[in-house]
Amino acid sequence: MDASLLVHFTNRHGGVSEGVYKSNNLAFHVKDNPLNVTKNRTHMCKTLGIEENNLIYMNQVHGTNIKIVDKPSKKAILECDGVFTKTVELALMVQVADCTPVLIYAPDEGAIGAFHAGRAGAFEGIIPKALGILKETFKVDLKTLHVWLGPSIGQCCYEISGNVLDSAKSSFGKHIYRNHLDISAILCEQLQENGVTQIYRDNRCSACDTNYFSYRRDGSCGRQAGIIMLRKNYGQNPL
Repeated sequence: MDASLLVHFTNRHGGVSEGVYKSNNLAFHVKDNPLNVTKNRTHMCKTLGIEENNLIYMNQVHGTNIKIVDKPSKKAILECDGVFTKTVELALMVQVADCTPVLIYAPDEGAIGAFHAGRAGAFEGIIPKALGILKETFKVDLKTLHVWLGPSIGQCCYEISGNVLDSAKSSFGKHIYRNHLDISAILCEQLQENGVTQIYRDNRCSACDTNYFSYRRDGSCGRQAGIIMLRKNYGQNPL
């Protein structure tokens, strides 16, 4: 991968948070000590070469709202589950604890995106919507995209029932096995149906693997992150 593009997924280790948030919780909204969250973010940014004031994050609401940003924001982008930018050195961050973090790179247009895709996002089509924006607004050839799916809850641990199971069967039946749903497989299929072939899926299950925070496994917990950024020297060494 081109050194001028940052793509990174964190785990729960290497921070200072305590208790159920131990140790590298990156989310303020989970009632962790905000001073510890700030320290964790500062350490992450320093390690990855990110200017901390350029870290873009969202108030994620399990929807399909997507925004385009072109400058730093001191606060979370409100009611949003996806962001795009073409601005160099803006780091886009998605926070998760079982949902799939999806990072997208359009090399021909120098556009990047970060998306929060859980069951609701997958069912409601946040990824097809993102691809539509890339195609219509950024004029991107979807075949040129690179897409990364980070660690998330696997089919092994994601059991569903009731109305959720009924809804899944009607639209995504082939991704259900014994009432267990494979969200990342749905997202991959949505990408492939739109011509995306360069898909990099991390199959580690956040519920099985205790190196990751998992809401399904633990209830109250921290959040790990997926981060993508065009570095300052972007464009000098195209992917």
